Amino acid sequence: MLRQVSSGKCPPTVDTKLWVEMLRAARMDQDARHRWHSEFERRSPEGYQEFLLSLGIAADEGERIRRWSQAD
Repeated sequence: MLRQVSSGKCPPTVDTKLWVEMLRAARMDQDARHRWHSEFERRSPEGYQEFLLSLGIAADEGERIRRWSQAD
């Protein structure tokens, strides 16, 4: 990755599909993923919003995910 940055090439973007695949590969079930999202939303709402947008998630879908993250 450092070589790519120093050569001027950007590392590949992490999109929603890759992110979900990584969480599943880490054996996070639906409950664990919900806890992860909820904790991110609780600790850094603005950072969480930026993270969701960085995955290429549309703003309205991001708001839906944030409401889901806030639900108990």
